[in-house]
Amino acid sequence: MIESAPLILLSNLVLAEIVERCGEWIAGHPDIQRDAETLGQIVSFTVLKSGVGLIITIAPISTDELPALRPVFHQPVVGKPTCQIEIKLDPRVSSGLRVPPVLRQLLVAADQIGITVQATAMIWTPTGLISGFDYFSESVARYADGGPFPVLSLIDFETNAVGDTISQGMDLFVGQEVRILANGQDHSINMQLMVRILHDLAQNGAITERFEEQGTGIGAGIGNGTGNPIIITPSASGAIVDVTTSSKME
Repeated sequence: MIESAPLILLSNLVLAEIVERCGEWIAGHPDIQRDAETLGQIVSFTVLKSGVGLIITIAPISTDELPALRPVFHQPVVGKPTCQIEIKLDPRVSSGLRVPPVLRQLLVAADQIGITVQATAMIWTPTGLISGFDYFSESVARYADGGPFPVLSLIDFETNAVGDTISQGMDLFVGQEVRILANGQDHSINMQLMVRILHDLAQNGAITERFEEQGTGIGAGIGNGTGNPIIITPSASGAIVDVTTSSKME
C-alpha cells in the first residue's frame, strides 16, 4: 500500500479485468487524457481530468496487507479483495487538496472508477478510515451535486477526557481542526454541529476571526437543541477553532 495515495479502493475483481475496465472508463470520457505504465503486476495510469492531474495505480493485494482501519458506522463487507486501486493527485497539482474543485475531481473520479471496478470499500489513508463503497459513492454524488461535504468518509473524531469532540484530518483541506467544547451538551447534538461546521470550512476555508451565531448560518436549529448562540474562536495559530454554545450572548 503506497502511503502517499490518500484514497484506495478495494475490489474483488482480478487485476486484468480491473485494468481493462479502467481503460474503458478512460476511453468513455473524451475529456480525459492519459499515459499508462506497467511495472510487473503494477499498472499505473496518469490522467488529466477536467484540468486536474491524477495518478491511478492498480496492484494486487491480500487482506493480510491491510493496516488497522476504523470503519465508518460499521465494518464494510469487503469479501476477499484481490486488488487495490490507489488514486492520488499528480505532484504537479501544487494546490493539493486545499482547493475544493481539485478535491471534488479526485472524489468524483474515485466514485466513477469504483463503480466501474465494482469496488467493495474505500479507504481514506490520512485518517485510517474505511467505508463501504456504496456509502462513499452516495455521499460523493451528493457532494458533486452541490450537497454537503462527505465528512464521515474523510474525517475522524476523538473525544478527550472532559468530553470535547475534536476533528482529525480537516487540516489536510483547510489547515484547521475543530474542537466542539462539551459544555454539558449531548454528544449527538455536538456531532451534528461538528458536521455542519466542517462542511462550512470545506466550502469557505478556515475561520480566522472570533464570531457568534444566533440561530442562523452554521448554528441554525442545532446549537444546544434550541438554536441558542454559538461562539466560534480560532486559536492564535489558527490551527484549531473552538466552538461552544451558550444560553445567552456573552
